[in-house]
Amino acid sequence: MSLKDIQKLAIEGIAKLPFETLREAIKTFLNTIEELTKKITDLRDENQQLKDEVARLKGEKGKPAIKPETNEKEKDPTHKPKDRAKGAKRTKLDKIAITKTQTIPIDRAKLPLDAKNKGTRSVVIQDLVVTPENTRFIIERFYSASTRQSYESELPEAYRGHEFGPGIRAMALTLHYQCRITQKILHPLLCGVGVQISEGQIGEILLASSNQVFHDEKEAARCAGIEKQGHQHIDDTGARLNGKNVFTIVTTNDFCCSFTTSMSKDRRSAIRALNGGFELKYVINETALNYMRDKISNRNLIRALANLGCGKLYIESEFEKEILQSPLCVGAKNIWKKYIQEGCAIGAYHAGFMGPQASVLICDDAPQFKGILEYLGLCWVHEGRHYKKLMPQNPYFQKVLDEFLNSFWDFYRALKKYRKAPDVLEKTAPESMVRSIVFAYD
Repeated sequence: MSLKDIQKLAIEGIAKLPFETLREAIKTFLNTIEELTKKITDLRDENQQLKDEVARLKGEKGKPAIKPETNEKEKDPTHKPKDRAKGAKRTKLDKIAITKTQTIPIDRAKLPLDAKNKGTRSVVIQDLVVTPENTRFIIERFYSASTRQSYESELPEAYRGHEFGPGIRAMALTLHYQCRITQKILHPLLCGVGVQISEGQIGEILLASSNQVFHDEKEAARCAGIEKQGHQHIDDTGARLNGKNVFTIVTTNDFCCSFTTSMSKDRRSAIRALNGGFELKYVINETALNYMRDKISNRNLIRALANLGCGKLYIESEFEKEILQSPLCVGAKNIWKKYIQEGCAIGAYHAGFMGPQASVLICDDAPQFKGILEYLGLCWVHEGRHYKKLMPQNPYFQKVLDEFLNSFWDFYRALKKYRKAPDVLEKTAPESMVRSIVFAYD
């Protein structure tokens, strides 16, 4: 029953309405009140903003933005406090590696004559010693007249090709990449402990080709994490790089996490992030053609590409030259060329030409993440944000929203519990909770 239909009825007519019709009329009234209250709130906020702007233009200050008080006990609804025995105290002693033991004797001259030995007690004190260790290596040299060559003894492997030892290099890499200490601050820090080093030499340590072992280890960990779990979470956010706006894309699961910087925020950038940031590869196969059939209306173009589908693997430059600049793509729309690139990159990813692939991609429903994998899962936290944005004014609607959010996160916790122990009893609980949520708030 619409509001216009209700307005045509007199009060006596409303009283004579059947129960179900009267119920619908009350719902209409409540929704109308909610909409009007929301409009009043928006207008009040807009009016305050205009007053603040007028005050600012007159050289005064607007209404101060005072944040509401928060309860320190409030926590994220997705987490529950861990059970901890009352009075229990954590100990760190079992995690501390003892490097030196020193016995401290007592001055027996200060003891009374009747003092008896009651054993010992231990006190563990952590400390750190940072001192320069500069080694002068004496290298033996020999010369052979028969071969007309000089021969020298070799430095230990950790020192070869370096002006600074492994301790300084490890410290610079750890402080910069793990502790996020900038190169500018590293210089006075190292010089302060007696190292004679310049900012340029610090830069060479941070960007040395010998650091490739860390990149190889990171890539091996990323591949192992994908193979072990089979799914990937992905998200992107804006960032700044050398004064330019770029995007940071993170791919992660329970076993690995990888960050990739991209100049754009599109589907190919997402595939490159899933590939560990390496250059994309392209192949024309059935997966690529199916993707293009859904995106491109020109069937003649797709048939021409299908005739080229020999399974050849292209790198970026080859694909640009042999496919996108070929006669069959001349005159094609730019958006079609984009879909051709995306489809062939997805085809190469599915075919395993870009390392291990996940079976499920979990994201925030952004369009650039769709179509890469067959199965797409949506993130619970991003889904929950839609409901947190709702600000109902009617107490009844506020109650409904609170009850729904409680059920929403209870169901989320039940799923997490089921994942850890998927037995028959717990399997039925999440399904029943789904039905209760859907039917209660449909």
